[in-house]
Amino acid sequence: MSHIIEVRDMWFKYRASEDWVLREINMDVEEGSIVALLGVNGSGKTTLLKVLSGIFIHQRGTVKICGIELDRKNVKKIRELVGLVLQDPETHLLMPTVREELSIPLIARGLDQKEIDERIMEIAKLVGIESIVDKSIDELSFGQKKRVSIASALILEPKILLLDEPTLGLDPIGCIRLMDLVKDIAKRKNMTVIFSTQDIDIAALYSDYVYVIREGRIVARGPRDVLLRDAYTLREKCGLRLTRIGHLFEIAMMKGLIDEDVLPITISEAVRLLEKIKNIIKAR
Repeated sequence: MSHIIEVRDMWFKYRASEDWVLREINMDVEEGSIVALLGVNGSGKTTLLKVLSGIFIHQRGTVKICGIELDRKNVKKIRELVGLVLQDPETHLLMPTVREELSIPLIARGLDQKEIDERIMEIAKLVGIESIVDKSIDELSFGQKKRVSIASALILEPKILLLDEPTLGLDPIGCIRLMDLVKDIAKRKNMTVIFSTQDIDIAALYSDYVYVIREGRIVARGPRDVLLRDAYTLREKCGLRLTRIGHLFEIAMMKGLIDEDVLPITISEAVRLLEKIKNIIKAR
């Protein structure tokens, strides 16, 4: 696979500040992958996503999106390639109704009304909001507003979707439904997705690759299946914990209750491991 995002030694700070918010950022994101940007509050996750989307422009290093270097000359092209959904849908949704919200970018593109209506319904079906297209934004639940925000980011068919803390503020069922939706969209559209999160369990369930950011630096990276099993790196370098199921099985292994080398990090992996152990016991 080719790299749709390439970042080399990128540094960023706000104009009014002397302190660097992001330092020495290096990233290679494969086209069609789902990447988790994992870190605690204040680690720089949101700022990094805003740089990748072209909202902010870095002061040092290089950022390339689809082979185009991010600078003031190319920023408009970059913003057409990337859709960004911030954690609070209220910052996105400015129009009275869902239909009006989704129409604005299409009107700006010069599409006629028939094309606009067709595009809105296509995206609404994809995101599961076709029944609320003509509702007032004020009538919607928080979860529905999240979906409308995603639809708004997808309406111009970007190649990359960036999601800042997409599960924040949702109950556990809402989290799973939203992330299942994101995974389905990525697969159906062959879209590259980067989502930031503080929840290592969500990263384990939905990502292919993980970057851990701490105090503005990338401190660890790797395939999900490798990095999220590495207890030492997660705890000592990243200031994070194992997934809950991973921690449970780590304790079981330390106590000699399970004789295995590979740590499961999701419930489905744990079930497969237990089935394997059960079959070994039966065969004795």
